[in-house]
Amino acid sequence: MTTAEDLRHHRPDSDHHRLHSDHHHQHGGLVIDAVGLSKSFRARGGDPTELLSGATLQVAPWTTVAVMGRSGAGKSTLLRALGLFQPFDAGRYRLLGRDVAGLSDRACSALRARHIGFVFQEFRLLPHLTATANVEVAAALAGVPARSRRREAQRALDLVGLSHRLRARPRTLSGGEQQRVALARALVKRPSLILADEPTGALDDTTAAKVLEILRHAVATSAAALVVVTHDPVVATACDRQLRLQDGQLLPLLPDPDSVPKGPADRPAVGPSERPAEGSVGDSGVGCTGDAAGESAGESVAGPTA
Repeated sequence: MTTAEDLRHHRPDSDHHRLHSDHHHQHGGLVIDAVGLSKSFRARGGDPTELLSGATLQVAPWTTVAVMGRSGAGKSTLLRALGLFQPFDAGRYRLLGRDVAGLSDRACSALRARHIGFVFQEFRLLPHLTATANVEVAAALAGVPARSRRREAQRALDLVGLSHRLRARPRTLSGGEQQRVALARALVKRPSLILADEPTGALDDTTAAKVLEILRHAVATSAAALVVVTHDPVVATACDRQLRLQDGQLLPLLPDPDSVPKGPADRPAVGPSERPAEGSVGDSGVGCTGDAAGESAGESVAGPTA
């Protein structure tokens, strides 16, 4: 099984490393450049709860970042805002060098569809479509020409090791296979940013390691950046950087030798999805709003649940 140490030291070969370098150099080498981020939400009939307070996050290409923290700290809310589904209340957020403040919903949708790949604990596959067709829908939303969609979908499925399951429907796939179809759906557009919300939470150790290896490989070969929300120290250790969302700040996560799991039995249980209630405060803030439900079919752009 691939270990966290193997994943941490995997690096791209020179040809792939140059694939998108010119594009990233045009905006100072950062995929995410976010400074002074603030975000609150208000439950029905309740007072506002501050989730982010002047937080900063800067992520370069070819970099993987894990975000940990207690349930309800706002990790999934952070991913929603980074994914342009809802705005930050304050701060500056530049994605691929573009300041997203003031962008229309249409512009946000286009930026999201072209440049951001989403991976969730829930697979969100369309049950009536084959694996290939599920990935083709994502390719269409990303603007891949019709004549190339099937080829690109099959390339993405081959990348995740499912070239033998191209015509399979979700009900005939194992949980691990469904997650790999979801990965292919996110990767078919060759995204610059991959946002993953507990992508291994429902998987066994062996399958989780395969998923992590696929994500690391995608980052290494396409100059992408990965931000993954997780409760699992094994997943966090496999990333280049580990952060904890605490008291509204993104802080470096200091290793705790006693917390490192020694085997499957020591893996922490994944808590329930964070689901702040409706009525998010600051809808006119920094960034975009999005109709998550309307976009979820096919591209896995529904956004994290909170």
